[in-house]
Amino acid sequence: MAFNFDDYIEVKDRIISFYKDHPDGRVQTEVIELTDARVTVKALVYQNPEDSCPTTGHSWLNIPGSTNFTKGSELENAETSAVGRALAMMGYEVKKSIASRDEVAMKQDDEAPADQGAPPVPGSNGKKATDK
Repeated sequence: MAFNFDDYIEVKDRIISFYKDHPDGRVQTEVIELTDARVTVKALVYQNPEDSCPTTGHSWLNIPGSTNFTKGSELENAETSAVGRALAMMGYEVKKSIASRDEVAMKQDDEAPADQGAPPVPGSNGKKATDK
């Protein structure tokens, strides 16, 4: 079943909304595992400098990435996904899914027959999520 991207809010937009609401807030990421086989990233989101209980999000990717989109940028994709998940856990711009847009597209890519790939990204002139 294909995911409907119409209501999806990208991580960059979640970050903008967060800093609009919390100008003294902070997003911090930490690589908690980096091997030849996998990268795992933890994101912490603090609402203000006194925030003693940040919201967290985690993400991991196999190395090498399983798609053209993730191969060579596994760390970056894991970091973005972790940040998106932490912001989603705070309730930022979550309409239908906590998963990042890229996570959803990659999952669809894994499930699609080899000749189909991921669906086009809205507003991308027909480019697929896996196209660079």
